[in-house]
Amino acid sequence: MLYTFYVLLLIAFISNAYFGIYKEMYSVMYAEAINGLCMTILLLGIAYEGYQKSKNKKS
Repeated sequence: MLYTFYVLLLIAFISNAYFGIYKEMYSVMYAEAINGLCMTILLLGIAYEGYQKSKNKKS
């Protein structure tokens, strides 16, 4: 799960830099969409990890 966090952080950084520096059309819309997607994936991963831990405790 830790690697997923760093990969998504890198994707968000690169995409924000691409739209901001090279395209010169940085919009909050792009940043919010990309960061929202990354946060959704992270939260789902955390929820799944918690589910697996509780499942292993019961067994």
